[in-house]
Amino acid sequence: ATFTDASKFNTAVNGLVSGATYIFRWTIAGLSPCPATNDDVVVTNYQPLLNNTISTPTLTLCNGQIVTITGASPTGGNNLYTYVWQSSTDGITWQNINGQTNKDLSLAITTNTSYRRLVTSATCSSTSNSISINALPPIATNTIAGNQTICTTNTPAALTGSQPTGGDNSNYNYSWEQSINNGTTWTSIVGISSIGYTPPALTQTTLYRRIVTSAACTGSQQSVSNVVTIRVNPNAKAEFTYTNDVGCVPFVINGTNIKAVPYPTQNATYTWYANGVLIGSGINFPGYTINASNQSVQIKLVTKSSLGCVDDEMVHTFSTRQDVNPTFTSSATAGCGPLAVTFTNTTPATPGVTYKWDFGNGVTSNLANPGSIIFQADPLGEDKEYIVTLESTSPCGTSTATTKVTVRPQPISAFSPDKTLG
Repeated sequence: ATFTDASKFNTAVNGLVSGATYIFRWTIAGLSPCPATNDDVVVTNYQPLLNNTISTPTLTLCNGQIVTITGASPTGGNNLYTYVWQSSTDGITWQNINGQTNKDLSLAITTNTSYRRLVTSATCSSTSNSISINALPPIATNTIAGNQTICTTNTPAALTGSQPTGGDNSNYNYSWEQSINNGTTWTSIVGISSIGYTPPALTQTTLYRRIVTSAACTGSQQSVSNVVTIRVNPNAKAEFTYTNDVGCVPFVINGTNIKAVPYPTQNATYTWYANGVLIGSGINFPGYTINASNQSVQIKLVTKSSLGCVDDEMVHTFSTRQDVNPTFTSSATAGCGPLAVTFTNTTPATPGVTYKWDFGNGVTSNLANPGSIIFQADPLGEDKEYIVTLESTSPCGTSTATTKVTVRPQPISAFSPDKTLG
């Protein structure tokens, strides 16, 4: 360091080295015998403040988004730094941002704004470059319309959507969501990106909404529309239960056997038919009787919708069992004993029928066709009659058929002379 004139009390010093500390002494010599006096002053020449720059990866954000501006770590001064962030809406007038004294800046942006950072270290100060952030207006006027009520499996009318505003005011991206649990959860509708939407045929009440994004206005800054509800009414439902659909003559089908299942929220009327002929109306079955065996009837319930939707019907067949009247033939009805007779069951084959034979000679059988049976002659030489019975048993009861087998004894030779002596 050099003085311009070291003999002057107010001289200048040149050539100070940056970052160095100097002690300067000023000495005044008086007349003898007075001693000289001096005074020291310490001067620190700080390094200049450098590297005070700021940056951000995004210069366009949506209104309300958080902007993060990163400040570089400065150098110089006494290595102790204080920060003040400033903002300006015109790039000319700058104002301090309250509470923003960190190295970096993070805050929500609501309008087009420029930012810069002031750094102070000891007696040194520095103003950074400025960054201008463009704040897009929030997306607005995102509304949809189309509340409606339809019947199940019908196709709803198209849902219409308004033209949004905000964002970049030009480019808008649309997506649609639906909910089938009254808005508790929402699922995206794949492949739909139009301003409006026509749902497919529906079988349950469904809610819809539209999501709009534009430029930086995405995520938490996207716009979610109002909700449109498509209420789906069920068709009429015809259903009845029964306890028995097969019976014996007379088969009385009554309200204890057949019961309609009520659907009060969707059925207006209940009408009953037997083989297409009206037999009554109302939820209670009016009754029907089948009076002949091996006959059937179709009972039909027709319900009319109370909601203007599709009517419904249910049909079921009820029938009577075949009457079983046993018949059989025998290979012989009379003869000399021992007499072998073959019995053939000629009863029409009917499921669920069992047979019992009683041949009157102590022999019985549960076979449908018992084969050949031996009948013995009377040991006393008299004709003997055997009553043969075939008994058939079905769920509807028991019937019998009988026949008679006569067994004659073998002839016995006998004579007596008119005299035995002569």
